[in-house]
Amino acid sequence: RILMVAWHCPTRAHAGGLRMLDLYDYLRRVAPHARLDLFAVKKPEIDWAYDDLKSIFDNIYFTEHNDLSVKALNALRVDRMVYDVVDFQFLEACHDLDSYRAVGRKLIFTPMELLSRAAHIERQAPGRIATAQRLAEQMDISRRELAVCRSVDEVVCVSKPDADYLCSVTGLSTVTALETGVSELEFGDVEPANETSRLSKKVVFVAYFGSQTNVEALDWYLAEVHPRIKAAIPDYQIDVVGRGDLSKYRALDDPSINLIGEVPSVGPYIARAAVGISPALSGAGFRGKINQYAMLGLATVASPI
Repeated sequence: RILMVAWHCPTRAHAGGLRMLDLYDYLRRVAPHARLDLFAVKKPEIDWAYDDLKSIFDNIYFTEHNDLSVKALNALRVDRMVYDVVDFQFLEACHDLDSYRAVGRKLIFTPMELLSRAAHIERQAPGRIATAQRLAEQMDISRRELAVCRSVDEVVCVSKPDADYLCSVTGLSTVTALETGVSELEFGDVEPANETSRLSKKVVFVAYFGSQTNVEALDWYLAEVHPRIKAAIPDYQIDVVGRGDLSKYRALDDPSINLIGEVPSVGPYIARAAVGISPALSGAGFRGKINQYAMLGLATVASPI
C-alpha cells in the first residue's frame, strides 16, 4: 500500500511529472495487486491532462489549495488506511511530515533536483555572484531540504551526483539514486529520425521554460553561441520547444529562431533536428532532455554541469 504525496501532479506536462508517471506505471505492471493512491496539488494551468492517472492509481485525491497536510488528506478519503510507504515528491510536499508518521510506516522523499546541491554549484561557478537576498533564500531552502532528508526513512535522488553530494554533507546511509530513464509512456512508439533530418542544419532545445534555470540557459545560448553559429552557417535554425512564456524572444525578430513553444509530443521535433542542446549555467538533478535526444539517436551538446 503506497501513497504518493506530490506537489506537482504526475502528468506528461513536465519532466518531473513524467518521471513519476513512468515509475508508478512500472509499479502497477510489476505489482498489479498493490494499492497505489495519489494525493496531489491540482494545477490545471500546468498539469495538462490527467488521463494517465486513472489506469495507474486506485484512488486520486486532489487539493487545489497547496495543502498536502494529513488533515486535508483525511477530509478527502473515506477510509483511514495506514500505508506501507508514503512517497513525498518535491520539497514542498513535506510541510506536514511529522503527522504522516501516523499514516505511513515508511516515509520516502524524492527531492527531484537537489536544491542544496544546486545552490552549492551556483556558489562555486566562476564569476557568478549572488545577491545577499538570493544567498539567504538559498540557505533557507537548503536547510529545510536537508532537515527533511534527515527526518525521512529514505531519500531517493534522481541522479548519482545528487546522491553522492547528499551523503557527503549529511553522513546519511539511507540515500539512493534512481536515475531518470527514457520514458516508455512518451517514447514507446516514436520512430528514430532518418538520415535526411540528420543532414539538416537545425538545432533543437527542448525544455520547460517556466523554469528560471532553462530561461537563463536559453538567454546565454542566444547571446553567446547563436551568433557564432549563424556567422559560420547562415542557413542554420534553432527550434525552441517546450511549455513556458517565450514572448520576450519575439523582440529579437530573428527568422533563424523558431519559437515553437508547447507541443503535444516533443518526439517529432527532436526527430527533425541534426543536433540537440542541453545548456545549463546552474541547477542539479538530471537533464531529462539528454535521454530524450538519445532515444532518437540525436547527437547532443551539453554543458559539463
